[in-house]
Amino acid sequence: MVTRNWDKRIEQSEDVLYSSGTSLQVEKRGTHEVHYVPYKPGLRDRIFTRLSGTKLQGLSKLFTALELIMENFSMRFIPHRNIYRHADKLLSEDGSIQQVIISGNPFNQFSFGYHLKKRHPIQWIADYRDDWNTSELEVKPYASSRLIAKLQAHSEKKWVGTAVCITSVSQYYVQKIEQFVKRPGYVVLNGYDFELPNPCPQPESDIFRITYNGSLYASQPIEVFLEAVKSVIRCNDKVLPIEVHFPGLAYDPVQKMRVEALTKDIQAHIFITARLPKEEVIDLQLRSDVLLMVAHNNIKGIPSSKLFEYIGLERTILVCPTDSDVIEEMVTTTATGHTVQSIDECISVLTELIHKKRMNETLTTHTGTIAMRNQYSRRHQTKVLGELLDSITSV
Repeated sequence: MVTRNWDKRIEQSEDVLYSSGTSLQVEKRGTHEVHYVPYKPGLRDRIFTRLSGTKLQGLSKLFTALELIMENFSMRFIPHRNIYRHADKLLSEDGSIQQVIISGNPFNQFSFGYHLKKRHPIQWIADYRDDWNTSELEVKPYASSRLIAKLQAHSEKKWVGTAVCITSVSQYYVQKIEQFVKRPGYVVLNGYDFELPNPCPQPESDIFRITYNGSLYASQPIEVFLEAVKSVIRCNDKVLPIEVHFPGLAYDPVQKMRVEALTKDIQAHIFITARLPKEEVIDLQLRSDVLLMVAHNNIKGIPSSKLFEYIGLERTILVCPTDSDVIEEMVTTTATGHTVQSIDECISVLTELIHKKRMNETLTTHTGTIAMRNQYSRRHQTKVLGELLDSITSV
């Protein structure tokens, strides 16, 4: 695998813009190698970090638009283009490599597949962990957004048109992208990639803890859950203190302020942090009674990566509000939690779970089979991907 260097700890969104690594690092393991190439920021990122917090910071938007336009014509405008150069070098040195998988986001990496295909006798797969020009999520507008959208749509069709196939995280995504780029598609889920520690941390007996891990988007109506939990806190907090944790939410200042504005009257119960090391996040979630999932409003086919982690952690999942789609199906088939649509339904479920905890009853039913849950592990999804690679070798 070839990726950029990630030596710098990522706690805030702008941390990804700084230089990281000074030389190539290669990790050799029994089954694979990981090549970490140094990252040197482009002009846009250097301007943003140097002017951060000043009145001139807005200039970076101009350079962002320029970069988004020019990367459609030349890789010189892609800061991590040395990933392409190193991959090209590896393919030249090792003629046995027949297949290349390139994941997006960032989607400009699909241009690497396009150019590598020109230079080497390979098949390449465009792996969409999100969708690009078919996305239904709101994107940040720029003055030149129409031109950028037109150029990116053309580039996606051009670049991915040379791929042997595409993969994505749900059947709905696959169908959308297939129709757009005219390439066959297959579902490969994200999956969870950890083993539960032994002994496994357990929730404290004197606190009812709810955790929402990671990013929050404008299209996710967190208000439904927050209004419900306010009511539950007013009725239950003296009997069993309630905490709501948002590890990693401070990574996005806009969403952090959104949650803070909605929870001013219960701020003592709300805990928001920057990104935490994976081990700390896993430990927090294992010490939680409920893991919260919030579906996107009126958008189908988005099984967030956190949902796979939740399933692997074997804690009670609360989907509020639900999507009546892939998230609800996954939680239902694995019997790992509850899906609700309204504030009243959420209050009812939380009240029931708190009552069970007070009575020392187990909250996690998990009547689904181990095999059913294991199909959402990274190990199983790697097997799915391997079978796909075998099937297209002769194409």
